[in-house]
Amino acid sequence: MIINRFNVVYFMLVFITIFLIVAVYLIFRKKEEKVKIRFISIVCVFNIIFFFVYKYWLSQDSEFLHLSHLDKFNWWNELPLQLCNINLFLIPISLISDKKFLKSYCLFITPLGAFLAISFPEAAFVGDSIFKLRNIGFYGTHMILIITSFSIVTLGFYKPKYKDILLPAITTFGLAAIMFGVNTILRNTVCPEANYFFTYKCDVPILSTFYKWIPVPLIYELLGIIILVPYCLLVTFLYNCFVKERKDEQNKNNYAWKKVSKSV
Repeated sequence: MIINRFNVVYFMLVFITIFLIVAVYLIFRKKEEKVKIRFISIVCVFNIIFFFVYKYWLSQDSEFLHLSHLDKFNWWNELPLQLCNINLFLIPISLISDKKFLKSYCLFITPLGAFLAISFPEAAFVGDSIFKLRNIGFYGTHMILIITSFSIVTLGFYKPKYKDILLPAITTFGLAAIMFGVNTILRNTVCPEANYFFTYKCDVPILSTFYKWIPVPLIYELLGIIILVPYCLLVTFLYNCFVKERKDEQNKNNYAWKKVSKSV
């Protein structure tokens, strides 16, 4: 089973991810809040361990180094500090601390970053068996991130509201500012190529375009609001449409039940 961009195997992974999101919702929707938090936290802890095992596999994979044009594997450049995989830690922290700004980041940014990662992966993660260790690690960790981040909403921990639209953008830039400091330290010490949160110029097409418009590290990412705000509006709109439809259906069912009760 060869994985490539938008081939049958790719769509199978997307289907499995959606199926598991729905399954988690159906299994845990009526459970107590502490049970839901415990479940998501356990899954996140598993994913953290899985992430580092996967990175160890990469460190031993000479083919990965060749395909990625790397002379050697640098652990300082593989830490879970990117847009999506930082949520290995932020998702359980957001639930335990009950911080809205963290939940909004986990909901809006994690699925987007993880979905883009598996949809447009680096050369090392396509053109080979999905059962290759590096592919199991890459696609597996990102799929679990998508499932746990959506569970924040499906299990009732966070309800997207229009008044909170700017919250994920502010949180993202705040985290990017912190990562800019981390990148600067790493670049001047143990990892010259460190670029967590892409605060320096990178090869991502849209970010490269932003950098041409504002060629200043970190600051150029403020242009991301052009994409982020409409995206957050769309997600919030879809969520509210779903909630409204469910309420209408419940009201209809309640009305029908009352009508039956009166006739009896």
